[in-house]
Amino acid sequence: MLLVHAFISVQTPTGDGALKPLTQFDTAFYVQSLLELHRQVCPVDKYSNLVVLRLSDEALLQTILPQIISDQTYKKTVSDRAELFHTYANDFYSCNFIPIDSLKIHYHLTPFQISAPLANTTRSIFFYPRWILKEIQHPSDVSFLISLRKGYAVLYDYGNTMEIQHWNFLSNQTLTIDPRAIAVPPPGELRDLHGYEIVLASPPFTRPAMVFDVYFLQQIVSRRNATLTIEDEITPRTTIVVVFSPKEYITPYYLPAFGRNFMAVQVPRAKPKPIFSILIDPFDRYTWYAFFLLILAMAITLSWYGAQLGTHHLVEIVLELIMMSLSGPSRAYGGAFENRLITMFSLMGIVLISSYQSLVISYMSLIRYYPEINTYEDIQKKCLFENNAIVRDFEVRKYEPGHFPGYDRVCYLEHGRDNEHVSMSMFAVLANHSDDWIRFRMENYRYAGRKFYEYIQCYFVFPPNLRDLFQFYLQALFESGIYDYFYNNKIRPKWHFERETFIKRTINLGDLTVLWYAYGFGTILSVLCYIAEITFFKLSQYKIVKK
Repeated sequence: MLLVHAFISVQTPTGDGALKPLTQFDTAFYVQSLLELHRQVCPVDKYSNLVVLRLSDEALLQTILPQIISDQTYKKTVSDRAELFHTYANDFYSCNFIPIDSLKIHYHLTPFQISAPLANTTRSIFFYPRWILKEIQHPSDVSFLISLRKGYAVLYDYGNTMEIQHWNFLSNQTLTIDPRAIAVPPPGELRDLHGYEIVLASPPFTRPAMVFDVYFLQQIVSRRNATLTIEDEITPRTTIVVVFSPKEYITPYYLPAFGRNFMAVQVPRAKPKPIFSILIDPFDRYTWYAFFLLILAMAITLSWYGAQLGTHHLVEIVLELIMMSLSGPSRAYGGAFENRLITMFSLMGIVLISSYQSLVISYMSLIRYYPEINTYEDIQKKCLFENNAIVRDFEVRKYEPGHFPGYDRVCYLEHGRDNEHVSMSMFAVLANHSDDWIRFRMENYRYAGRKFYEYIQCYFVFPPNLRDLFQFYLQALFESGIYDYFYNNKIRPKWHFERETFIKRTINLGDLTVLWYAYGFGTILSVLCYIAEITFFKLSQYKIVKK
């Protein structure tokens, strides 16, 4: 992509303004050096747009510019209007190549507002002859000097020599880069920060839990001759910010850091089951379904082929099999097939009922709970959220403010970091969160397994020149695994809740009440089955007599 506004051709001026004949340049050297500098200053994966602001008609530029813009790696825009630089520089991920000559410098420096654009998303390379160096370094527009110091300056003369300069804002010195061995950034530029003050913007309530962020920066300042300051809010002095919700911003200057942020769902803890559930819980519903289907299948088979039970009603046979499971056979049966079938059913009943009784006894020492709320489907069915701006983004059940349904039904959304323990360490230092509230929160609420808007922790680094330094140390800590070690050994939860699982006391007579309930339930069921069997027997006799 190439956009060209205008080209103006003049002869090359000398230092006193007189025209000088064209000089033979080693154009291959200039082209190779400029392309390599451009490749390192503006990697194509980060700065895909090349903006050529053509403010020079020097003979050298007219020779090398066509070769530079013929590179198909970058998308290119060429213009000779300085007042349009503000528009081009606001393009994200753009690299600006700005050649300047002596005839146009006084005309263009005034409207050349280069510091106003989004400097964090652009890079600039200035290309001008050495004899206008003093005018470049002392312009009437201060913004041009600021932008010049943020970029790279390529100086040339008629001796086929080139010099690449870059201003080190840390040492307040100009560094020179060898055009035959270009290295960006220059070696040693970030090895010594010369006492640079790294300012971390960190809210006070996150510091007790987010101690690793401070530890990470302390490692940098101790090795690179810098200082560390922590402030509560973002100010013009801020160097680095911990980003809790990167979904709300769009910027290429996030650095992936340690840990994760997420939107947590605070749900009520599962309540203990009543003691009567001990009679049902030993077998799941599928076991009960299979057992009753077996009884029904055997009842149908015996009603068709049974010698003795085949003369009875199907319901009587079902009741007989249920009573047989509880207390064994209660009558004489006839026929080889019927006796063998009853024998196999009785043996299976012995195994089934004995297993059931053993599980009931073992469950008496276990505190059992209802299922926890973890999945999104559970949240939709069992949770009620107060209707507010945050909850409206989710398809969940809501209640209107002023109609509180109770703590055992209400759920909440809140921002979390890493896990529940770290998040609680942050919330515990808030002024409106007392120890009683924290204890109530830990005993009655927990984080659901389902999380929303989960992102990796990010840092936002304001000075673009320091991003590579922070990225280097972040990668080193990632590979070393220090974060996991530091997290497991330094960040200890102050509050910890462990749900009681076993009854840690001797079982007394009151705990055995459930056995009496089971005995009474079995007795009542046997009596009801006996009454039902007698009733069906009388009805069948009545039908026979009537016939």
